[in-house]
Amino acid sequence: MTNTTIPDDTGVSDSKAQEILEKFDRESVTRSPKDSWVRYVIAGIAILYSVFHLYITFNPLPEIVQRSIHVAVGAALIFLIYPPAKKSSRQKVVWYDWIWATLALSSAGYLIWQYQDIVTVRGGIPNQMDIVFAIITVVVVMEMARRITGWILPIFALVFLVLLIEYTFLESRSW
Repeated sequence: MTNTTIPDDTGVSDSKAQEILEKFDRESVTRSPKDSWVRYVIAGIAILYSVFHLYITFNPLPEIVQRSIHVAVGAALIFLIYPPAKKSSRQKVVWYDWIWATLALSSAGYLIWQYQDIVTVRGGIPNQMDIVFAIITVVVVMEMARRITGWILPIFALVFLVLLIEYTFLESRSW
């Protein structure tokens, strides 16, 4: 048996290798914020997210609350970690990403706050604020998907959402 080694020098510089990786691997385009407080905020959210998942393993919450927290905190992390475009700065989190993260968390906060009303009083029938927060949640999830996968997944989702809405209107018309 011979001992073969892989040569260290492949003729490609580290910066060129990183550029090739970023071109083909969407998940490699993440931020590395310069501000230490931003890194601590992101790390703190990620740690709390992990602790939350460990907690609900032994003390489950109602499914709708558990799922809304899962999606909202995951979305907030995505908005803080992934820049809006490949060419965007990866050194800092821009102001509108903080707004996206806040919108994601507020949609879950609304659902947690109104959970008993939604389930018991209204029997699942949405009021105007429910619809507003549902639209906010759909837009947040679409933007989250666009940042992670590119445009293809949000386009598919929008096509099927339009088909669903159109079918609902067609169904209500009498021929």
